[in-house]
Amino acid sequence: MIVSRRQEDFKDQCTEYSITKATAFVNGTLPTNDFRTPLDQKRQRRATEREARRLRRRKDREQTSAQHFDGMSTDDEENQSDINLFLKTKQEILNEAEHLFDDVSDEFSQYKNVKLIFEQWKYQQNETYTDAFIEICLPKVFSPLIRREILDWKPFEVTFRAIEDYQWYQDLLFYGVKNGYNADENFQFIPLTIEKVMLPKLT
Repeated sequence: MIVSRRQEDFKDQCTEYSITKATAFVNGTLPTNDFRTPLDQKRQRRATEREARRLRRRKDREQTSAQHFDGMSTDDEENQSDINLFLKTKQEILNEAEHLFDDVSDEFSQYKNVKLIFEQWKYQQNETYTDAFIEICLPKVFSPLIRREILDWKPFEVTFRAIEDYQWYQDLLFYGVKNGYNADENFQFIPLTIEKVMLPKLT
């Protein structure tokens, strides 16, 4: 129901904007909303309902003194039971994720240990390391571990956890650096990992 209502609201707003722009382009004036046809009357009713929902949200914020940011509110009203169910399901998923790698050896479930394996390969057998294009594959190698860690990452919230605060970033930041020197300065491991692992989470 919420999805269909949002679709109708979006169509209404697009129609109103198109009519306004077209009329203003033709005669330089803004149209009056007389809502003569049944379709226009339905749009008017939905517009009235949207405004009523906005007014209710505004009053609720005034009563609770909740901090509000323009553009961050939603026109979708969810009942408390749906919200509670979502929070419960979310917490269950996060709890299960904590034990996702319990049966995996530390050699393959810890960032530093996996990193050490590939760094040893890089410095001890660089020719085969290069021929295998390992650096291109590294984001996929670490992807399962990183995705588990950022499962609750919410970058669009006001107070979200910065990427630099995650364990994967701290452990992998100096990948390939030996004695303060990186033999391949052109390889940008962190940006590549963010592009391949983090950004898809936003789309």
